[in-house]
Amino acid sequence: MKLQFNAEQPFQLRAVESVVRLFEGLDKFGSDFSINEYEVVPNLPETEELWEPNLLENLQAVQDDNGLRPNRNLEVDEGETLLSLDAVRYPSFSVEMETGTGKTYVYLRTIYELHQQYGFGKFVLVVPSVAIYQGVKTTFKQTKDHFAALYDKPIVHLIDYDGNNVQQVKRFATSTACEILLITLDAFNRKANNLYKPTDKLPGSPLLPYEYVAQTRPILVLDEPQNMEGAAAAKALRTLRPLLALRYSATHKTTPNLVYRLTPVEAFRQGLVKRVEVAGITENDNYNEGTVALLEVKAKAGSTPTAVVQTVRQQNGERKPMEVTLRVGQKLRAQTGLEEHEDFVVDNISAVPGDEYISFKNEVLVPLHATLGSSRPAVFRAQIRQTVREHLRRQAALLPHGIKVLSLFFIDRVANYVDGGIIQRIFDEEYEEAAKEHTYFKNYRAAEVRDAYFASYRKGNATQPVYVETEEANLGADKDARKAQRESFELIMRSKETLLTLPTRSTEKGAKVAFIFAHSALKEGWDNPNVFQICTLNHTISERKKRQEIGRGMRLAVNQEGQRVSEAGVNALLVVANESYESYVRGLQREYTEEGKYTDSELPPQPSNAKQRKVKRNDAVFQRAEFRQMWARLSKQVDYRIEFDPQQVIKRSIEQLQRTAFPLPKLSVKRGQFVQTEIQITLLTVSGQEARLKVELLDTRNLARQAEFNVEMGQNLSAGAGFKQYLEKFKVEELTADPYNARLKFSNGYEVTQVRPLRFVSELGAVARPETTTVEVSTEYPVFDVVGRASRETRLTRRTVQTIFAGLTPEKKQACLKNPEGFAEKFISVIKNVLAEQVAENLVFEIVGDDPMSLDELFPIEPKFVQDRLLDAGTNSIYNQVQIDSGVEARFVEHRMRDMRKVLFYFKFPKRYCIDLPRIIRNYNPDWGVVYEDIDQQTKLELVRETKGSMDKEALRFEHEKLKITCAERYYRTLGIDYRQITDQIVNWQEPAGSEVVQGQVL
Repeated sequence: MKLQFNAEQPFQLRAVESVVRLFEGLDKFGSDFSINEYEVVPNLPETEELWEPNLLENLQAVQDDNGLRPNRNLEVDEGETLLSLDAVRYPSFSVEMETGTGKTYVYLRTIYELHQQYGFGKFVLVVPSVAIYQGVKTTFKQTKDHFAALYDKPIVHLIDYDGNNVQQVKRFATSTACEILLITLDAFNRKANNLYKPTDKLPGSPLLPYEYVAQTRPILVLDEPQNMEGAAAAKALRTLRPLLALRYSATHKTTPNLVYRLTPVEAFRQGLVKRVEVAGITENDNYNEGTVALLEVKAKAGSTPTAVVQTVRQQNGERKPMEVTLRVGQKLRAQTGLEEHEDFVVDNISAVPGDEYISFKNEVLVPLHATLGSSRPAVFRAQIRQTVREHLRRQAALLPHGIKVLSLFFIDRVANYVDGGIIQRIFDEEYEEAAKEHTYFKNYRAAEVRDAYFASYRKGNATQPVYVETEEANLGADKDARKAQRESFELIMRSKETLLTLPTRSTEKGAKVAFIFAHSALKEGWDNPNVFQICTLNHTISERKKRQEIGRGMRLAVNQEGQRVSEAGVNALLVVANESYESYVRGLQREYTEEGKYTDSELPPQPSNAKQRKVKRNDAVFQRAEFRQMWARLSKQVDYRIEFDPQQVIKRSIEQLQRTAFPLPKLSVKRGQFVQTEIQITLLTVSGQEARLKVELLDTRNLARQAEFNVEMGQNLSAGAGFKQYLEKFKVEELTADPYNARLKFSNGYEVTQVRPLRFVSELGAVARPETTTVEVSTEYPVFDVVGRASRETRLTRRTVQTIFAGLTPEKKQACLKNPEGFAEKFISVIKNVLAEQVAENLVFEIVGDDPMSLDELFPIEPKFVQDRLLDAGTNSIYNQVQIDSGVEARFVEHRMRDMRKVLFYFKFPKRYCIDLPRIIRNYNPDWGVVYEDIDQQTKLELVRETKGSMDKEALRFEHEKLKITCAERYYRTLGIDYRQITDQIVNWQEPAGSEVVQGQVL
């Protein structure tokens, strides 16, 4: 197969044209105009310069045509070089293109175009890694014939620089053809690099190797420049004395002089890349094993390493997942409370790159990304099964299109695959079972359709290979490991087109291969258009960038003629993740919004509740006699006693437990589409204190909606737009009715003008509706002393708990064998709830004296409250603003109490005021204190009110809320103060508990 390239893709032509137009007004220079004394052929002679005002003018014109905010000034890089203090100055221009849309094709075609139109012939193509280096070499070879046909067979050479062959730079510098020097950043970012040393490979040369490059005044082409933004990298780039730099990436950190931008939303919307689906697989309700997973080893200079471990913690009778940082000498049980961690004392933490681990004094060692004591085989199996079955289904659908489907598995430990490792065994079993009924695959055995790519080498006379399990950036000076990775990348690239070929079209062994296993350290080497499934078989949740991960399969698929297939329904990439669907999608969306700042304004921040504001006490209320009288009644010392029948606890516990569904360990597979949503806010008009806005929403499913509406000063945009989830905290703070450029400023710091709309990709995205399936994990675990733990947690006698357990049916008791921890958690929780109900129903309060409270401490003059929870309180409140915690509270204040004539005053109970209740129920802080003047104006009612979303106590979401209200009813009855649970809809909220409920509409 030979890949075909479409020369007429509008978005690619626009990207190329945007760069070429920067040089409008320049003459074309020939290669013979300036050969200096060293026979170097530069892009421009030493006496010539690119005129910066002309570049800026052209840049602004391009930006305006591309809908980008025009630069006011030309951004330039200026500073010292790696070897001297000489100042070097050059501009950089940025092109931003979504992964999978042909970024490498675009900058190679730009080189051809610049050579043809302006005679530029010296380009240095800088890449941050060996993987990208190998990918560029492959793409150059694949496109050579294509570009030769487009540009009438120009002579263009790619010199793949190798520090062991520095003489290549002289050929680069002295050639009259168009030369591209391909080089990794690591090859020239240190003074010790061969590029800066004298060499006998350039005999008689008066120039050092780097000087040959510098004298050409090259145009730098930076691939993934966000990985080249350190101080040393900047100096190294200046050392080459470039004419200018062209920067290409999907995930720029900065975009100096941005000339073209193809956003991810636009790429998805136009169908230029595959749509993304996610299947998240998580293990639920299984805390039977004291899992220990090493997530990270942290090492700082001058201090001992620490280890970040994912494990399980036991608290209040329940086990929950947690992360903990450990140091040498620490006991794991002190952090988790688990008996099985008794002997886990940290003995050593290794931070050696490639050999990170934590070891304990009981001789247990956990390598980085490994997990001790979990049901990972079940998770692996679920992930592999999902991937294999999806692969077979998709291959059947795409075979008529001539498309061969590939699945890519990333693993973190090679040992889990080689020599019949667990992943290989599970794959073979799942494949053989699924392939039986599949026309295409039933004739191929598992060993024929899978292959693995791992970087390895042998040390000395060793018979066993050493596998490289470290990212390229962390290999340091390990030459063997670097060489092994480079050879693996070369092998991956050589196999690319064979892997795209159906076995009916080729006799090569690789044509049968459809399932590829690779170490995650080689992730950048994989970029194949026919990858339709990516499965991450990691021991822990992947730390690498999700966006980079899915980039391995974002390109549109190709058929057997090497042509891109863009038909609807063909291009979808499924990521089978080892974390929940929600977690993966949230992380991926965050990366798109954090890394891809592809909007005209920075992304609006997530709503923050951190800012606080002072409020002022209303002393007219504070000094009222009625206020003091009410607090005198509230300030009593109240004791309680509990009267209940233990036999009732036993009886009701058994009844509740018999109705309880005890959890079994299970795997949850949730699958749905990944959707991004772009918002644009346009200011139409401003008149006085009112503005008219247009809000447009467009997502990657091509769903669009818009609305026009008026807003006033102080109004929250989400109230009028119908896009509430996207426009939270967009509150109108400032309006300027400028006839030339009216503007509106929001409270979050963002601004929209009539000239420049505000456009951003929402961090929320759009909600895709995922489908969920569950699979039970059938394993029996040793049972611990469930009765003893329940006795300790509930403080009931062991005999009482044993009686409860004995009263269960054999079927219920069987759940204890299948999931002891899950059983214990439910068993203890149900008994606690029954006990709490009995306590609440039988609590007896008694006033035993006064307990004076300092009102100045409870109600200080100017306390601080969270700013975005404050509401204007009116003249009858204890403060000028009141803190509200829900919409119900806000409506109750606005429509039932604020400035109401019969409400003499009201206050929100301060957090320091609590009713002491038994520990099993926990203390209670009520909502509102009110003094209300009755209709005959002779009686003043002292009221305590609890605002909820329902009048029905049983409808409340949390059990402890119900119990607290039950206790509060008894408590305030003892004090002689009327207490009642209400909603904002209750018109007669001031009437005593038990009154007929009158509901009314809140407008």
